Amino acid sequence: KRAEEEKAVIAEIGRVISSSLDIESVYERFAAATKRLVPFDRLAITCIDPQRNLAYTEYAHGTPVAGRQPGDLFPVGGSMTNEVIQKRRGLIVQIDSVDEIVRTHPGVTATFRAGLHSAMSVPLISRDEIIGVLHFRARQPHFYGEGDLQLAEQIGAQIAGAIANARLFSKLQEAERSLRESEARLADILFSIADWVWEVDEKGVYTYSSGKGADLLGVSRDEIIGKKPFDLMPPEEAERVKEIFDAIAARKAPIKDLENWKIREDGEKVCLLTNGVPVLDEAGNLKGYRGAD
Repeated sequence: KRAEEEKAVIAEIGRVISSSLDIESVYERFAAATKRLVPFDRLAITCIDPQRNLAYTEYAHGTPVAGRQPGDLFPVGGSMTNEVIQKRRGLIVQIDSVDEIVRTHPGVTATFRAGLHSAMSVPLISRDEIIGVLHFRARQPHFYGEGDLQLAEQIGAQIAGAIANARLFSKLQEAERSLRESEARLADILFSIADWVWEVDEKGVYTYSSGKGADLLGVSRDEIIGKKPFDLMPPEEAERVKEIFDAIAARKAPIKDLENWKIREDGEKVCLLTNGVPVLDEAGNLKGYRGAD
């Protein structure tokens, strides 16, 4: 019966932590479900800052401990976090006296002074990398045993995956925000400058045109996309420029100050100066050109 109960709670913990990629929103429910399986007076998640050799408290529930509250940074050395990281396995420390804990695990002294006399910690491992440590603390001395440690390691494996996924999701969100900002910045620049910025594919077909192209030619951008530059030129000019462009493209060379004439929608001729750079794939094949008139 106990095994069935443990299995059910483990499954519930899995449902809780997979319910949202916003890890902050699931921590409290995670703590409540975990307490049904492994009782504690304090539960904390410590994450690692390897660049500065520091740790920080990501989440804490229950008895407060000075210097170990959410957001607190502390040195890794001398802590149970450091020992768990080095040994890559869970640990149980029974705290019988402050003198003993200062000698063996000085980083746990604040825990003892907060009235917590039993300590159990397990590594949080994702893709074979330790990303943090899950800590259980109890007031009663000699409270945790090997059975508790095994359950704690199962729980740690679940929350480690959730934390790693949440971090990845956060990075993706940040990348998307940066991309949107870059796109908005580029759109503002393209709107502000006097040049017509464009892209063509390997066949010389327009795949992008800034708004200035429409202004210059008296057509919409949709009427430019899908056409070639030569479609917008007088016949003799198109033949001349195509020969020059084909020779440049054959060498995958830049286009430098190529003077050419195009025809507006109203029949007026417009003289433009074209500059562009080749766009190559990883194998060095020509994918097209990107430039400005």
